[in-house]
Amino acid sequence: ERPEARCRRKLRPHSTAGELGGRGRSQKSQAAPRCGSAHLPVLCYTFPGKLLLTSAVVLVVLVVLVVLMAPSLQDEVWTSAASRTAARRLQGALLRAGGWRDSAHLLAGEEEDRCILGGVLDILQPQLTRESWRRCAALKLQFSWTLLQVTRPFLSPFLPRLLPPSLLLNDDYRPENCMLGVRCLHHVVLNTLVLSCLLDLLLVLEKPPSSDCRRKPCRHDDVLHLVLTHMEAEHKVELRRVYASALPLYVERVGVAVCRHLRLLVPVLLGYLEVGDPPEESVRLKMLEVLQSTIRLACRADALLRSLLRLLVDVSADPGLSDSVRLQLMEGSSASLRLLDAATQRRVQVSHLVVALQRRVHVTAIKHFC
Repeated sequence: ERPEARCRRKLRPHSTAGELGGRGRSQKSQAAPRCGSAHLPVLCYTFPGKLLLTSAVVLVVLVVLVVLMAPSLQDEVWTSAASRTAARRLQGALLRAGGWRDSAHLLAGEEEDRCILGGVLDILQPQLTRESWRRCAALKLQFSWTLLQVTRPFLSPFLPRLLPPSLLLNDDYRPENCMLGVRCLHHVVLNTLVLSCLLDLLLVLEKPPSSDCRRKPCRHDDVLHLVLTHMEAEHKVELRRVYASALPLYVERVGVAVCRHLRLLVPVLLGYLEVGDPPEESVRLKMLEVLQSTIRLACRADALLRSLLRLLVDVSADPGLSDSVRLQLMEGSSASLRLLDAATQRRVQVSHLVVALQRRVHVTAIKHFC
């Protein structure tokens, strides 16, 4: 029996989930047909109706078809215009049959039982090892195409399975593989916000930056600039927490060269100190940590002073804060004020009292600083 006939019989449009499951059991001992690019036109006509997605067999077939389709969608030496057209037709037929909007919706779904991304990775991952991934030229394209289709928030649960192959590609000696790995890593970072992991990945691309402020700009500077740019424009509290948790690590990595980024860093510090995120106040605590490590380099001492005093007032008057969080914030603010006072040659000590009296600052806040 020809492979085309077996594919057509297995995937008849009028087959029910029970029929598909029965045929799957009766033909378990038979080898699965190997469908290459030449068979894609046949498969394009097997999905005229809606798929019954409650069948596990149907989902398995979908996974295999996606793995088959992915490399044929791309312009490579083993594909032709006819095979690429057939792959696109198969893609369109799959999307129409299952009611999916696009390939990302097909892979991730909207319900857990319709997500086939894990199944695709189950097929690809055993071959994506340091010893075997170069044996099949289509393998990297299957993986990268699958990864680049899925976006936030569906990518995060699969992060431990996506990072190792991306790093393998990035670490290859061939420039085209290295660039494909960088593209995959960039997509992972943008769609999972694993900013702390990116610091480890940067060490793969370059040596740790020198502490000399006269050194040439490097990728660490580029990433920090990008992070600060996104932080300044971000208004969602959840994303602010993610950015704030990673910022101290980036500032520590670039060292004294952070002075190159003060034009962006200071507005970020002022803006994030102004808005609270109860009950943990993790954003403000992280911003105080960054401020204390960079305050000797910071300009705009008056703006920093007003921001810290305002923070002391807000914290001391907020009844919703726990005693431990309030104490951490007041200690961090007081330590920052002392450092600012030392950095400005003891000019803060007088001016902060004047501002405090004018604003009628809460007595406990002033006592805590003094």
